[in-house]
Amino acid sequence: MILFLGGFIPIQAQDSVLVKSIFIQGLKKTRRITVLREMTLQEGTLIPVSQIPQLMEVNRNNVYNTRLFTDVEFSYVTENGDLFLIILLRERWYIGVLPYLNFEERTFREWWADKDFDRLAVGGRLQWRNISGYGDRLDFHLQEGYTRVLQVNYFYPFLFRKAKIDLGILYTYTANKEIGYVTDSAILQLARLPGKKIRFTQSGMIDFTKRFSPRNRLSFGIGYQYFHPNDTVFELNPYYLSGKTELAYYPIFRLGYSLDQRDWKAFPLKGYRVTLQVRKAGVLHLFSTHHFTQVSVYFSKYHALTSRWNFSWGIAHLNTIGRNIPFFDKHFIGLNGYFLRGYETYVIDATWFQTLHAEIKYGLIPRQIVTFNGLPLQKKFNKFLTDIPIAVYVSLFSDHGYAEDHSIGATDTYLKERWLRSIGVGLQLLTIYDNYFRFEYSINHFGKTGFAFNWRLPLR
Repeated sequence: MILFLGGFIPIQAQDSVLVKSIFIQGLKKTRRITVLREMTLQEGTLIPVSQIPQLMEVNRNNVYNTRLFTDVEFSYVTENGDLFLIILLRERWYIGVLPYLNFEERTFREWWADKDFDRLAVGGRLQWRNISGYGDRLDFHLQEGYTRVLQVNYFYPFLFRKAKIDLGILYTYTANKEIGYVTDSAILQLARLPGKKIRFTQSGMIDFTKRFSPRNRLSFGIGYQYFHPNDTVFELNPYYLSGKTELAYYPIFRLGYSLDQRDWKAFPLKGYRVTLQVRKAGVLHLFSTHHFTQVSVYFSKYHALTSRWNFSWGIAHLNTIGRNIPFFDKHFIGLNGYFLRGYETYVIDATWFQTLHAEIKYGLIPRQIVTFNGLPLQKKFNKFLTDIPIAVYVSLFSDHGYAEDHSIGATDTYLKERWLRSIGVGLQLLTIYDNYFRFEYSINHFGKTGFAFNWRLPLR
């Protein structure tokens, strides 16, 4: 893939050029404004000559990070102080209807230990991207079996075009056959009722996001959560809902800020990301059974040492203010995407924790987009299968964490108020449509070792 093609500048002494015009080729479903809103380069922009290569790379990455295109190429020419920018795009396949088949365990290793086929969940998922050409997307998920789920998630990026405000809507309904109700020695204890569901939940959220630039955003969300556990749960853990009620319902107010300067979101090798969030649960006793505030801070940094070597590190800090906290709404290491490598078999519930992740990796196949020809079905799906991102890296990593729990009814102190640490090696893969996988072998401070498989980036 060509990241960008250098142009020529006839007047060598010239310090800046004017972006005279932007030509975009390859748009079929996507609208021109959807591409332009991701760019800092606009027609009429005056840019220093010395910054042209950097600006081309940044803007090319901005467009690619929309995940609307399999390939993005920037080229330009300059003439008489004017710059003419040409953007070549190849659109992705935007509609996917996929069957859902999953054994509902936290990790595959846990399911393999029991091989419990009753944990099977079946259903379907509709993923529809770029519905109107403006980059909007719809995710619809329906499943039955071990857990009944209905989830609808819609994002529209042009709610107020001039103000650059986007809209997000999320609704989720779940009926659980089994839930975790407490931890014991950092092992999640599960409760199940024969022939009936043990908990029903509903939640909804509306988000508004202000875009100051393609990489700089402020968001505000308002929502509501409702939880109805079976009475059996309270017999097992009287403090499951902090000991004051048999139902949990409260509004949620969320304020977040994100500055994302990474090059590729799917597999970053350069740049950094800062994320701040404040989440307020409950307002007035009439509408709320619980009141607490959660604050989270994330920072990750990526250093390209050479064309093949990369070093990255990141920190996370989460704190809950208040003690009246339902068990399921605490912070968890081992659930909801927060993992310490080497501690995959544990679940640590906490009101306060911080983690540190660091890794160095080497590219066996450095990250790139490869153009393939002659693949099976390529004649029929040529535009979707021609350009495929590929990366194969081996990594050496070390994770650290510390957790405390000050909630009402907290009894499990195992792995809390002590530094947790692990080291390990891994293999990371990036493939078609930016799908990411990693396979890792680690050892923790107990000296316990194990293999793990994950499809999330180790740094948030």
